[in-house]
Amino acid sequence: MRKRKKRGLKVEQKCPQCGDVKIVLQSKLRMYCTNECFFASKKGKTNWWGYKIGNALRGKPKSPDHIENARKAHIGMKHPSMQGKKHPHWKGGVEITHGYRWIMCKEHPKNNKGKVVEHRLIMEKHLGRILESSEIVHHINGNKLDNRIENLEIVDRAQHMNMHRDKILHK
Repeated sequence: MRKRKKRGLKVEQKCPQCGDVKIVLQSKLRMYCTNECFFASKKGKTNWWGYKIGNALRGKPKSPDHIENARKAHIGMKHPSMQGKKHPHWKGGVEITHGYRWIMCKEHPKNNKGKVVEHRLIMEKHLGRILESSEIVHHINGNKLDNRIENLEIVDRAQHMNMHRDKILHK
């Protein structure tokens, strides 16, 4: 026995952009009749960040402004009034990840997404220079959050591996 397709209720739909009236299934109702009408309705308007929407984000960009607006919209540009200290989730630019305290320091030459581990900053300030990537700051007492200068020492990778291998073997 063949199953019959259920037929939905048909209704009239008027497109607010072009004014066309179409009869469509109630389950298929859309505000605009086509994508062209949708984007035409957005042309020249701006989103809540102040960037142009509509044709600026579709097809071939027409000018450098359109390219910049499209780039900012697609990379998830944050609202300017919701960054840094103004953001409701601001925690003072300090974050603890994998046991290390990371400090917001965008101007640091060796930052990682605008953050630097605190023990490296403290050792750099103590030495008066930027640490090389081959130099590792070791926590003597093993506490990653104890960043007192008395608890920090600079070692190379081989020495650091030997220190931690000895601790693992002697447990």
